[in-house]
Amino acid sequence: MPRVYLRFALDVKVGVWRCEFLNEGMTTPMARRTFATADKVRELAERGGALHNLESRQMLEYGISSKRGGLMLKLTTQQYQKLVNPVPPGAGLHHK
Repeated sequence: MPRVYLRFALDVKVGVWRCEFLNEGMTTPMARRTFATADKVRELAERGGALHNLESRQMLEYGISSKRGGLMLKLTTQQYQKLVNPVPPGAGLHHK
């Protein structure tokens, strides 16, 4: 399973969570995403296999309350491919 580091921070000026995904060595940014709520960051961490014990859940909650944090995700191959090769908006729509 590919491992990817998720770094997140609340942009207080606009009220959104900015997330950056880095390679396992935390040296190369791979993708960026923006989420409207902390719940979406929690969902991302859950789906990414990062919340495997109480300590990791507490670390996530501490990061959210501090308005910045990070954690390691264990993505499936399919999740990893979606991250590095996102489908552009409107792609796959057929107009007649």
